[in-house]
Amino acid sequence: MKSDEELKGLIQGWQPPPQCPDLNDRMLARYRRGRGWRAHWNRFRNARISIPVPLIAGVAVAGCLLLFLIRHAEDAEDSMAGFVPVASPSMTVISAEEHP
Repeated sequence: MKSDEELKGLIQGWQPPPQCPDLNDRMLARYRRGRGWRAHWNRFRNARISIPVPLIAGVAVAGCLLLFLIRHAEDAEDSMAGFVPVASPSMTVISAEEHP
């Protein structure tokens, strides 16, 4: 247990090294340099947005459905090519027999 007593003595007698006298000035200068327009640009450039995978999958499925519906609508317009509506339609009513 002799080493424990030596270690305790070393810890109690230890003093931190003295602080550098110009440390505050250097830190303030570095802080002020980092607040310029480049710092804002770097923050914008390095920004990240988290998007959940199910949301991405839902948007992809909705986009595919939208493309399918647009193509289907274009095909329906092409099938109506050459159709001319009747100027004055006439209807004939036919009576039908009732079945018991």
